[in-house]
Amino acid sequence: MSNTLVVNAKDCKGLRWQPPQDIAFAANHALVPLHAGELAGAVAGMPLAFAQKQGDWQLVAVCGLTANHSLFVRDGKWMGAYTPQAFGYWPFDVVQVGKRVLITFDKSSGTLVGSGGEPFFDLEGNMSQAMLNVKQKLEAVFTNLQVASRAVESLQEAGVLVPWPDNLTSRLAGFDLSGLYYMNEQALAKLDDAAFLTLRRNGALAMGYAVNLSLGQVHLLERLLNLNPPAQKPQDGSIDDLEAFFEGDDNLSF
Repeated sequence: MSNTLVVNAKDCKGLRWQPPQDIAFAANHALVPLHAGELAGAVAGMPLAFAQKQGDWQLVAVCGLTANHSLFVRDGKWMGAYTPQAFGYWPFDVVQVGKRVLITFDKSSGTLVGSGGEPFFDLEGNMSQAMLNVKQKLEAVFTNLQVASRAVESLQEAGVLVPWPDNLTSRLAGFDLSGLYYMNEQALAKLDDAAFLTLRRNGALAMGYAVNLSLGQVHLLERLLNLNPPAQKPQDGSIDDLEAFFEGDDNLSF
């Protein structure tokens, strides 16, 4: 929690950051959020799943077998055919707390610099051009991820999400992730026409089929495990009380 900085003119006064030089920061991201626009690239490059984070359903890329270790990152390089868009704006992120939407920065990223790099704000307290560029990326991705979340939620409400099958996870030595789901096509076939058409119209159906198709890519995890075994699991640094943590911070207007 202490490593999360909410981006605003007061708290970021005089601060500068250096964009990452490689993708080593992604080494501890076993599950990476995706949106529907990424399906074409992601479905052939890694297994996908539906998962919950802080109560919200997400479409995710499954990049590892254990929490906090990505099999796709080795020596700062990405070894996959598709790179999730979520890595394009790190160490920034968007957090929604109630009705507030905030830009955050990971202070533990090692990208804060005393000189050089990019300023967060200018001397008048206005966002720098570099920060505005980041904000623009975050706006687009946040909107797309929200749309994807609602689509996945509709699959859950329709009763067609089931956990990854045991005959799949049993193939993966050391698999220690829980809460991964895919679409049960038998349950889908039992839906009435209205429910089926609703899933098709909001894009949920396409996501479900894409996730199911991607499960054939688990062989990539098996192969990568031999090249890049998991490191020791770090302590959980999650934020439990978001409302209290972000109390008083400015809303990000999209």
